[in-house]
Amino acid sequence: DGFRQEANDELIKLAEKLKGIALKKKKSVYFRALPPKDRKIIHQYLAEDGRVKSQSVGDGLYKKIKIFPKKGNDERSQATS
Repeated sequence: DGFRQEANDELIKLAEKLKGIALKKKKSVYFRALPPKDRKIIHQYLAEDGRVKSQSVGDGLYKKIKIFPKKGNDERSQATS
């Protein structure tokens, strides 16, 4: 439905922003605690970019997402992505 798609678009927009920060600073960044279906959207989106990895962190239903640069990531690998 339209509302869900809009919510998904907002999640992806924020994930893109956090991915940029992680790559620029070469450090891990964290996405707020999310329910499983929202985390799945973020993980699937980030999996398309070979420069970063994502991991759910925490206990319980709502977990944070850790976004971090892949090891060996440098300017050359960014240029080819």
